[in-house]
Amino acid sequence: MKKHVWFIAVLVAAACLQTLAQEALRSVPAFGARPDYLLRIERRTDADRRILLDKGIPVVMELDTCLLAMGAKDDAAWLGAHGYETAILDTSPWQWDYLHVGLRPDSDVAALVALGTVLRTEANWVLLRVVPGTGLSTLYGAKVFLAPVPSEPMKKPLHEDPVLSRKEAALAAVPLVQQMVGSVTDADIMSYWTSIVAPNPPGTGTRYSTSTGCTDAANTVYNAFTGLGLAAQKHTYRTGYGPNVVGEIAGAVNPAVIYLVEGHLDDMPSSGYAPGANDNASGSVVVLEAAKALSCYAFKNTVRFLTTTGEEEGLYGSADYAGDAYAAGENIQGVLNMDMPGWEGDNSPVGEDLDLNYDSNSQSLGTFYAQCATDYGTGLAVNAFLCPSLDASDHYPFWQKGYKAVCGITDNEGYCSHNGTYPYYHTSSDTILNSGNGTTSHAFFYKVVRTTVAALAALGEPFKITTDKASYGTADTLTLIVGDRDLNTAATTVQTVTVQVWSTAESTPENVVLTEQGVNSMIFKGTIALTAGPAQSGDGKLSVAAGNTITAKYVDASDCNGSANVPYTAAASVAGTLTYSISGTVSGAVTAGVTMNLTGAATATTTTITGGTYTFAGL
Repeated sequence: MKKHVWFIAVLVAAACLQTLAQEALRSVPAFGARPDYLLRIERRTDADRRILLDKGIPVVMELDTCLLAMGAKDDAAWLGAHGYETAILDTSPWQWDYLHVGLRPDSDVAALVALGTVLRTEANWVLLRVVPGTGLSTLYGAKVFLAPVPSEPMKKPLHEDPVLSRKEAALAAVPLVQQMVGSVTDADIMSYWTSIVAPNPPGTGTRYSTSTGCTDAANTVYNAFTGLGLAAQKHTYRTGYGPNVVGEIAGAVNPAVIYLVEGHLDDMPSSGYAPGANDNASGSVVVLEAAKALSCYAFKNTVRFLTTTGEEEGLYGSADYAGDAYAAGENIQGVLNMDMPGWEGDNSPVGEDLDLNYDSNSQSLGTFYAQCATDYGTGLAVNAFLCPSLDASDHYPFWQKGYKAVCGITDNEGYCSHNGTYPYYHTSSDTILNSGNGTTSHAFFYKVVRTTVAALAALGEPFKITTDKASYGTADTLTLIVGDRDLNTAATTVQTVTVQVWSTAESTPENVVLTEQGVNSMIFKGTIALTAGPAQSGDGKLSVAAGNTITAKYVDASDCNGSANVPYTAAASVAGTLTYSISGTVSGAVTAGVTMNLTGAATATTTTITGGTYTFAGL
């Protein structure tokens, strides 16, 4: 009852503050580059964030019902003139820090009032103004969800995402992905879970970000990555904090296109016994098992495995990582963040599901993840929905930088009207046993792991043999790529493998020698010239004609699942003859530019016409 009274008081106080802020509008001086107001902009459509950023409105945070902006008077005027319902939450926001604070039924709201000023309450969250540099340690035991409100605008996407768009248009189960899903075992999951949760000595210790336990856990992850043959590194971002750990399988065709799975290693409480089984050893287990399941395979795109620290203190590790990625111009096309997915739940909803939160830029990724659960038969019920308000986890810094990201959690803790609460949050009772709701069954969590493996693997586009392009011209050079860890039988020397390739025009296969790409690699590449001339078997060239299909074959002597002599094929096409016709009557000076894709190469023709009737025949 006291909480309801408190909320009413907060609402009244917030309304008063808003009125005072609006009155102050008349007298606030201009501050140059400094923003005049913290603005709440009523959300009209899912496209508002992009629309406003395109118009130069400094949107700093997207929520499900509204957008927050650090704006000038001109921004407020523009918004009003264009029909956006706008409220001034604070003036001179450059003087303050702000926290977006999610509340649970057992949150200590008195601690919030003591720390700062509540400016706004909506749904399950409050907007808190605090003095810059205010330490958050007083809120660690308050059982709240914290996300800092940035002072700089959200970023627009650095890169568009043609790969994900193609997958959405025609998603079909990929046998290699299904093989990876099938390789996941419940025993492996439990082994990883225990290795992170069990402190040394047993029954004591924490993985709080500045603790020895956190650094030990990071070392456990690093050793697991290197043991799987992944390229691994520790990412130290703040003195005294356990490092982020990154593992990677570089893409063989599109290495700059990156898909990433993440979970935070650190936990709470900061002292005493803090097993942190669900929050968030479970998310880190998803990362580890995904690394294991994918480690035997090659991918066209780069897949990364990331565990972060500093999450509980303010998303420090992920914010630093996402910031570095953005500054480097990295083409991260999807981030799968798992936070507290290990809770078996309290059967609410009946038949537990995974709440999958996405922002207005990431719906395609959420849709894709949910579809993978169906296509790969994991049995996981996925409830994917727009919920940019859920920002108190490691996907949020990626959202702020314009990257697509989703957050999977068993229960949404009241965000976006999706309820459910983990009862052991930030307590010593956050154990593996309690994550299973007092049972020894963790069937729901196992489904989450398998679905995430499926989604990451499918995004990575696995292969055993592939071509570097989907289509070629009749005079191009075809590059063939084989990805097979077992072919690397000598870690200090460069090795080779021979594959076969044929076409519709030349049905007798040509042999192509592929060379290992450096020592101790699983990637082998080789080329063969294409020709429109007559087929001549064994001449080291492949005869092709427009409209042909090219097929390459590789036999895997020892497959990742233990099978022997498994044949794999890859196919590509040969571009046909392209013609076009443009006709019309024109007057005056007109320049017409035509860009065509002819036999795999881009060409451009520019013609200047000055009048009359013209017909342009094909090239």
